[in-house]
Amino acid sequence: MTDGVDDPGTRSYRHDPKNGAPTLGGRNLPPLPHGPQSQNPLLDRKDVLIWKTDVLKEPVDLVGRARVACRFECDRVDVDFVALLCDVDEKGRYILMAETAQRASLVGSRRKKLDPAKVHSIEITFPSHAHRFAKGHRIALILSSGNTPRYQPNPHNGNPLFKPKGSLEVQVKIHTGGRSQIPAQDCTLILPKGG
Repeated sequence: MTDGVDDPGTRSYRHDPKNGAPTLGGRNLPPLPHGPQSQNPLLDRKDVLIWKTDVLKEPVDLVGRARVACRFECDRVDVDFVALLCDVDEKGRYILMAETAQRASLVGSRRKKLDPAKVHSIEITFPSHAHRFAKGHRIALILSSGNTPRYQPNPHNGNPLFKPKGSLEVQVKIHTGGRSQIPAQDCTLILPKGG
C-alpha cells in the first residue's frame, strides 16, 4: 500500500492511534460530549473517509439496525473500524444519528490476527435506531479507526490493550469501486426501511 495514493477502486487513510479522531457526541454519559452532536470537525481530517447520498427527494425512514459491509486491506495485524451515521441538513451540518465500532481481530468467535497480504471482509452493525432523514437532507457515513476517549485506541501490533510505547500507525485501504457516493461497490451501507 502507498500512503496517500489510492489505487483505482479504493480509498485509503493512515491512522495514528496516538492522535485518532475525537469523540463528538453519541451514546455517552457526561462529562464526555453526548447526544446528536455535529461531526463537522472531523470532515477535514486525513484519517477519515466520508460517503454521502445525493440530496434526498423523499424522506427516508430508518427503523431497526443499519449495517456497514466492506472489504479492506491494512498493513498491520489488527485495526478498529468506527462508523458514524449522520443526517446532513441543508446547511451542511453532519449531525450524528448512530455510531458503532468493531475490532477486526474480534470478528467471529475468537481473536484472530489479520494477514496484511490479504483482502478482508467485515460487517459493522449499528444499535437499533429510529430516525427520519428529511427530504432535502443527505445520509452520510463517516468511517475511521478512532473515537477517543470513548473507545480505547487499537495499538495495531496484536496486543489487546493500548500502550503508547510500541503502538503502530496503520494504513487502511477500503475497496469502494472508486465511489464516494452511497452506494459504493464493495462498501455498502444497508438501511432497514420503516413501513
